Amino acid sequence: MRPARRTAGLLLIAWLAMAAPAAAQGMFLDSDRRCYAPHQPIDLTGYGFTPDGEVALIGGGLTLGYGFADYDGIFRAEMRAPALPFPLAELRLTAVDQTYRLNRASTTVRLTSVAVRVGPRDAAPGEPLRIRARGFFDGRVLYAHVRRGERVRNVRIGRLRGACRRLSVTRRLFGADARPGTYRVHFDTVRRY
Repeated sequence: MRPARRTAGLLLIAWLAMAAPAAAQGMFLDSDRRCYAPHQPIDLTGYGFTPDGEVALIGGGLTLGYGFADYDGIFRAEMRAPALPFPLAELRLTAVDQTYRLNRASTTVRLTSVAVRVGPRDAAPGEPLRIRARGFFDGRVLYAHVRRGERVRNVRIGRLRGACRRLSVTRRLFGADARPGTYRVHFDTVRRY
């Protein structure tokens, strides 16, 4: 009698294992990039969800929307990066399988605003300046366009690196013989103004 109980118990365990939802460790959520500027599209792809099942997308503690996985259990969504209360932030995005709510997959993306800081503020003309920049996603090299009246001087600042397209370099924006007056400095990723 004892072997029959043991066999029945093993069959019950095997049946329960087959009836259980897919393990969360087989689920995956990823974004097309690691860093975004406000309002840029974020493309998400998730794997391991219930085929043809509903999936909720949660970010920052809020439900951002719902979608459906395809017949292979692949979930795709596009959202816009939110506006930032801070210059740099991280956003954790979680896709929750609505058939088996304990099954979920998450990814974290960085958010950055476009920013340039130049210092020191009291630098003399011709003195090297520390330039820190981030968020220039539309090119690989940052340029400064120093303008006085109709005259423009284009200065190569440096190569942008990393997911958030950052740099930190020391460069001269003005020559030692710069005349007193009002100058406008514009930063972008275009070689000529």
